[in-house]
Amino acid sequence: GEMRSSGPHVSRPPPAVAYSHHRRFWELDEALTARLLSRCRGEGVSVHAALCTAFLPDFPSIHTSVNARALLARPVGECVGDLVGSVMVRLRYREGRTFWANARRFQRRLRRGLVNPFGMYRLFSKAVGPGLMEKLGPLLVKLQGKARPFGITNLGRLDDRASELFDRTDLRLESFFGAMTPKFDASAVSVYTVRGRMRVN
Repeated sequence: GEMRSSGPHVSRPPPAVAYSHHRRFWELDEALTARLLSRCRGEGVSVHAALCTAFLPDFPSIHTSVNARALLARPVGECVGDLVGSVMVRLRYREGRTFWANARRFQRRLRRGLVNPFGMYRLFSKAVGPGLMEKLGPLLVKLQGKARPFGITNLGRLDDRASELFDRTDLRLESFFGAMTPKFDASAVSVYTVRGRMRVN
């Protein structure tokens, strides 16, 4: 039989991966928020360390956002991107210890990581050329966490910056979305407090 060519071979891109997005939202009332803040002060633990420790049993690798703009040689205004990075703390929750003992361990490990927030980035950039950084960046995040990336950003009290706007308008602050979520297929928690109520999104 005669063989016929079906034309030039056309490579097709792989099918897009369909990611589903889920949201959970908790709000602490003023009394519970005040109790949490007071207990953290009494235990000598930052609120952020306590929040991270609450997630630690399920997520033993937690990224904490770091604003690295103050470390740069020139001011960058409102630019973001690589100028806001993260420090990853990998820590196993010890069931034999109290929650607050685990929180103090987390805080010590986080402080060590904050001494040089560019450390991992420097090591990675020495081995990889600038052209590959964008492609391999998500891989680095996943390798650090050994699983689906998980990060917590605590924005603190927003009253000074936001309450005046809310008082003059009908606007209501509902949620924030972590920038790492769509890029890395990650889970991200944003925490903020407005008018004495802590929101965990």
